[in-house]
Amino acid sequence: MQLCLILSKTFLFALRFIISFVPIILLVLGIIAAARYPLNSKRHEKLREYLEAKRESETIKEELEKEITELKKELI
Repeated sequence: MQLCLILSKTFLFALRFIISFVPIILLVLGIIAAARYPLNSKRHEKLREYLEAKRESETIKEELEKEITELKKELI
């Protein structure tokens, strides 16, 4: 009888831990990863310009192409 009580208390503790702390840990790790990602508003605007030009089938300036290549290296 006592073994069942000990197991159920252990099980409840593990369940509470998984339900409460694991999501918090994963959320904190996600926030840290997002904060360290090197994308800012200037780089975002350059990517938007590049994608707009590419969608409209315009010729892409060589300077913009070089910047995008550098951005890809930094972001990936």
